[in-house]
Amino acid sequence: MSVSTDINSCAAALGVLAGQVNEEQWAMLRIVRQNLTATAEQVEHMETSLTIPEPTTTGQEARVE
Repeated sequence: MSVSTDINSCAAALGVLAGQVNEEQWAMLRIVRQNLTATAEQVEHMETSLTIPEPTTTGQEARVE
């Protein structure tokens, strides 16, 4: 499971609280869900766009002492 999928799952899981909390609490949970969804979109972009550089195996930084 990717990190973005995991974040989206957390946002969706908060939806089960609908009807179990008062309106003020649900308003806060809606904001949290929106923020999680937006974060998941950003993470998904990073997951698909960024490349992880290969570690160097030569040079001073590669030596283990």
